[in-house]
Amino acid sequence: MERMRTISAVFGTTFRNASLVRLELAFAAFNGAEWGVWVSLLVYAYTVGGATALGAMALVQLLPSAFLAPYLGALTDRKRAGRVLFAGYLVTGLAMVVVALAIALDAPPVLVFALAPIINLGLTIPRLAHSALLPGVARLPVELTAANVVSSWAENGGVLIAPALAGVLLGIGGPAFSIGVLAVLGLVAAGAVLPIPGPRPPAREEGAGSVRDEVNEGIRAVVREPSVRLLVGLLGSQYVLVGALDVLCVVLSMSVLGMGEAGAGFLNSAFGAGGVLGAGVTALLVARRRLAPALVMGILTAPSPWASSACTPRVPGRSSSSPWRGWGGRSST
Repeated sequence: MERMRTISAVFGTTFRNASLVRLELAFAAFNGAEWGVWVSLLVYAYTVGGATALGAMALVQLLPSAFLAPYLGALTDRKRAGRVLFAGYLVTGLAMVVVALAIALDAPPVLVFALAPIINLGLTIPRLAHSALLPGVARLPVELTAANVVSSWAENGGVLIAPALAGVLLGIGGPAFSIGVLAVLGLVAAGAVLPIPGPRPPAREEGAGSVRDEVNEGIRAVVREPSVRLLVGLLGSQYVLVGALDVLCVVLSMSVLGMGEAGAGFLNSAFGAGGVLGAGVTALLVARRRLAPALVMGILTAPSPWASSACTPRVPGRSSSSPWRGWGGRSST
């Protein structure tokens, strides 16, 4: 009961500020679009070119963002955060509309692969801009705290719900339909934050370096500090694993388990459910002085479910040769 009152108080504090409500609803819509379109594009790539095209789709989306993200992130220090956030949501939504139309009109796959990175570049901006805008919109410290909690819930919920939503949409109409519906979320997010420009960025000191100088200094700082290098390396390895699992979910669903296109979304949603539970476990570790043992345990535990799936690659209670029923997905087997 006490926990429910706390949750109610968090939402109540946030909802008393109309601008915060707009920001949080937009952020929730953005997270839904982000995770859903990722699954949908991977499914599209697999249907047109198998596992090779699937891996290529992941690379063409991530590599440009990996190189440009530090420069795009620096925009929030130089422009109104609300305008940067609006631009990120708008670019994401419009790019998704264009990609959905290209797929629906049977455009050459090379065109779809060329357009896909634009979606991811749009997705790179909002998370930083959202965090930068919240302090300028919150009227009291308690509002900022509550808004950060709601943002965290929206992000974790997106990892769980969005792939499942994409699974349903893929089962109904395939990748074009799924991406088209999810594009609405991006455009709704852009409309929600349009009236919130945010405060002007602080005046830059005379002689302040360029964006490139800031990025280079950040890279040098990582290289200089061994502990920072280690943590950044671990974080990078984690995302390599997550990206590989996204690809594996599509291959497992469509070629091994016979779950069809929809099943790829549901497998990713199950992965998100574990992330939500893991976030709860992490909260219990905050008071611990030594976090390294928990980190090692997490690293060793993460691959075990996938290793076990290699031993029994089938859905329980279902023969490997029968078509998947009940999810609405089209199977490639």
